[in-house]
Amino acid sequence: PVGGQGVFAALADGLRHYVQNWPLIVAVTLIVHVPLTLWSSYSEYFVFGPDDIQQTLFLQQFQEVFLGVIAAAAIQHIVSQGTQQQRPTLWSAFRCALRLWPRMCMIAILTRVLFVIAFAIFFLPGIYFLVVVSLVDVVAVVENRSAIESLNRSRELARGHFWFLFAVSFLAYCANLVFAIIIISPIVILDEVHWLLNATLEAIASLALPYAQICLFAAYRQL
Repeated sequence: PVGGQGVFAALADGLRHYVQNWPLIVAVTLIVHVPLTLWSSYSEYFVFGPDDIQQTLFLQQFQEVFLGVIAAAAIQHIVSQGTQQQRPTLWSAFRCALRLWPRMCMIAILTRVLFVIAFAIFFLPGIYFLVVVSLVDVVAVVENRSAIESLNRSRELARGHFWFLFAVSFLAYCANLVFAIIIISPIVILDEVHWLLNATLEAIASLALPYAQICLFAAYRQL
């Protein structure tokens, strides 16, 4: 059952689900993100150069759209199965994620394109759009809906609950950001860091990513 109602209840439920399922969540996150951080760190140091921010950002977005969504879907499967008193496994999580991979990629592409359009109009529409579609990944996995149906369903769930979803998203991603800053601070402090150390720290920082995703699952359960 849901632990309570409201923003802080969603944040607490997110932490509780993470702790209850941490072996699977950590395994999924590292299996997906360790190769990605090695790839991006190697490319930044030996292919693009540390000053080529544009190429590095493009690669990271490519990774997130086509590969990072695997971890996102797998994690939603894990917490969803857990709340149904079922026993998810690493195999079932990845099997679900790979089955939904085309749908998750399409969602990632559509949300980014629509966000750019909304943000190009003005800053506030961009923020509004991000909040309205914040539940799209949860809906796609839990309700097994198509990309377009998931976007519409997320918009429907957000109607009348904008500030609730805004607060959950903002606070959860702020927690992610604080954790990431603490972990990667040696990269900022030191003038030069070996690319393998850079990749290792980024992989550790990625362990915070599921928290925000799980908090949004908890928010979805409230709605």
